[in-house]
Amino acid sequence: MTWHDQGHFLCVKVDKHSKSGKTLHSVFELFRLRDKGVPIEVTEFSKDTSVLAFAWEPKGLRFAVIHGNPDSQVKDVSFYTMGTRYNGKCTLIATLEKKACNTLFWSPVGSIILLANLKGTAGQLEWIDVNVQQTIGEAEHFMCSDIEWDPTGRFVATSVSHWRHQMENGFILWSSHGRELSHEKKDKFFQLLWRPRPPSMLTDAKEKEVRKKLRDYSAKYEAEDNLLKLSLGADLLKQRQVKHAQFEGFLRAKADEYKQMRAKRIELRNGVESDNESAYTLIEEEEREMIEMVEEIVDDGEEIEIGGD
Repeated sequence: MTWHDQGHFLCVKVDKHSKSGKTLHSVFELFRLRDKGVPIEVTEFSKDTSVLAFAWEPKGLRFAVIHGNPDSQVKDVSFYTMGTRYNGKCTLIATLEKKACNTLFWSPVGSIILLANLKGTAGQLEWIDVNVQQTIGEAEHFMCSDIEWDPTGRFVATSVSHWRHQMENGFILWSSHGRELSHEKKDKFFQLLWRPRPPSMLTDAKEKEVRKKLRDYSAKYEAEDNLLKLSLGADLLKQRQVKHAQFEGFLRAKADEYKQMRAKRIELRNGVESDNESAYTLIEEEEREMIEMVEEIVDDGEEIEIGGD
């Protein structure tokens, strides 16, 4: 039995034997808890198909199923939708064939699902955008044993627990699209948990209103940010002008001090004024060096000498 995250639906997996008892096939009984009388829909799989995993989309109407031949290493992943919260109908959206996975991990905000193969030491990872039914990221975490999405759905952590494996312990942080952000190896690492987020103080209706007016809010706060940046820029410019004026004053003070010490310098140098440029003779020297010389014999017998410096 698997409850929907918001309690809208309940899925009950029923395994049915054939009359001979030799075959077994799975059936999903889907309960619509928000509808009057709690109607039930049934989704049945073929006799040669086993269901490996099932997961509801958080805050959504879809669910994912891993199914396929029990003897095959690769499975199919199917996505279904319940249609609407009230008086809907369960329909198949799409089936992705031949995927190396045995577990499903929906993002807490929905839309993206992580397919993972945690059997043995495999560790294959594949991020799927369910809205467009496309792979948006692929990776591998050797010996991966645990997977945890953060509550915002922006990051996901895969880890190798010492409970499962005694080697390669540690964790990797990924973006929601499968880009590796950090890799930490830790001896005898056991568990990683994200800090929980408190529930939103806004109602569902208020959240929808905020999303609807998001552009207006963005324009408003961007204007406030620009004003803040301008004020910060003006303050920074004023600080630089003050520092520049202080430095110019320092240079003038040192130049005046140097002029006042002219007589003292002449006295220390026995009457010679080192600042008088006419007391110096400027000599320019030019130095040339032969770099190479090449002699060539042309067809008419003349010898040409080429040199360069």
